[in-house]
Amino acid sequence: MFEADRASRRHGITVTEFAEGAAAGTMTVTEDMLNGHGTCHGGQVFLFADTVFSCACNSRGTVTVAAKADIVFVDGRGTVPGS
Repeated sequence: MFEADRASRRHGITVTEFAEGAAAGTMTVTEDMLNGHGTCHGGQVFLFADTVFSCACNSRGTVTVAAKADIVFVDGRGTVPGS
C-alpha cells in the first residue's frame, strides 16, 4: 500500500519497520514544511502519523481506513499547553 502512496513519499516519509500490526517510520522535515513559528506544521505531523498508522492497520491484508484519529500536541515539558 505504501508503495502507491505518492503523497506520503513526496513529503519525505519512509516506513522503516513493518510487521503484522505494527509499523515505524521517519519523515525528513524540509523548510517548505515549517509553519510561521519555524517548526514543523501540525498538518505535516498528522500526515506522518496517519501514514505509519495506516501501514500498521493494513498489515494483516484487510483493507482498513481510520474512522477517527487525534493528535494532542504537548509542550517541551510533556504537558498540554493551556491545561
